Amino acid sequence: MTRLWLAAGLAVTLSACAQQYPHAVQPSGFAASSGSTNSAGAARWAPGYDVSGFYRPAIEIDNASWRIDHVFVGMPEEFDAWRAQGSEPYAVPLWIEFHATDGPARTNAQGREAGRETAGERTRVHAQSFTLAPGRFAFRGANGTIGEVVLSGRIDAHTPGRRGRATDDPAALRADTSIGNERVGEIVFVQIPGE
Repeated sequence: MTRLWLAAGLAVTLSACAQQYPHAVQPSGFAASSGSTNSAGAARWAPGYDVSGFYRPAIEIDNASWRIDHVFVGMPEEFDAWRAQGSEPYAVPLWIEFHATDGPARTNAQGREAGRETAGERTRVHAQSFTLAPGRFAFRGANGTIGEVVLSGRIDAHTPGRRGRATDDPAALRADTSIGNERVGEIVFVQIPGE
C-alpha cells in the first residue's frame, strides 16, 4: 500500500513538473529503455537548472545490509551530453550510491573523503525516471541488489548557506523515501561540495 502511495506521489510530481516547466525534456531513449510508456518512465529537468553536487543523508539510513552513502546530481552539461548520447539509464548523471554495512571496512585515500572509513562493497542505483526542476526532485530506480528506490520531495540546493556553512536548516534535499519494499519516510540530505 505504501508503494502505491509513493508511486502515485511520484506520478503527480512528474505531471506537475511537465505542466509547470513545459521546456523540460523527455529523451525518447530513456523512456523506451525504462520499459514504460507513461510519465513514470520520463526524464524531466529544466535545462540549465544547476543543483549539481553530492547530497549526504543527515543521519545514517540503513536498509538490510546497505546504507545510503550519497545522492549524486550531475551538472547541466552532463545531462545535455547524456541526452545527446542516447539517454541510456545506466549513464544518467543522477544516482544514489549505497555501501555495505556488513563487509570489510576500507579507508578512502583521496579527496574530501580521505581518511573516512566505509564498508568496501558499493553499489549504485541509477535513475530510471526523474524530475529535476526548481524546488522539485523525484527519483525512481532499481537494481538487483537493492531493489526499487523511490524518492519524492523538494530540492533547495545553492541557497545561501547551503554549501559548507551551517544554517538553522541545512537541508538541501528533503524526500519521502522507500527502499526495496520498505517505506523509510522523509530523509533530509545536506549538500557537500564536490571533490
